[in-house]
Amino acid sequence: MWYALHSSKLRYLGKILLKTTFDPEKVRQWIGLTRWPQILLIVEQWLMLLDIEVIVIRSNMTSTERIEAADRFNSKASTVKILLSTYQTYSTRLNLHPDCATMVLFNPPENGNQIF
Repeated sequence: MWYALHSSKLRYLGKILLKTTFDPEKVRQWIGLTRWPQILLIVEQWLMLLDIEVIVIRSNMTSTERIEAADRFNSKASTVKILLSTYQTYSTRLNLHPDCATMVLFNPPENGNQIF
């Protein structure tokens, strides 16, 4: 947790993780979105340090790779509980709302339509 010592966002994310990922009775999937790829990288690294498996949809992925990543996240057999992406990448033909209703916004989007 030393990685989050000087970051209130990562400390609060730790609280969300405790409630949604580590509690066996309340385990559920969630999506983390950010406006900037740098923040996405920091959050991904922090989750890796905690040994938490995560799927990341990046802008350099093809449409097919993005759909495959979304399918892996949505799969009932998947052990991955967290999907990370940027607003611009997430808003391109991916519909994860039916399978995952919890969303963490690391910083505000330019436009509210990018979320919904």
